[in-house]
Amino acid sequence: MDWHYWEKLREKQPGLEGVTMSGYAMPLDVVKSKEASYLAHLAKPVSLAQLDEAIRKVVHRTRMQP
Repeated sequence: MDWHYWEKLREKQPGLEGVTMSGYAMPLDVVKSKEASYLAHLAKPVSLAQLDEAIRKVVHRTRMQP
């Protein structure tokens, strides 16, 4: 996961929402994802239901922003 890249994107677009996916979802990875303002941390293999839920979360949050 490239935390540095995500931080640079959020500097340019402060309200940017995102979901991260990795081969691991160790507790520390999930904590780092939340600290980096990702809305979800998905571990591969990701089910269609998990991906759908994560996308819906991003869309919902995006619609709620002014």
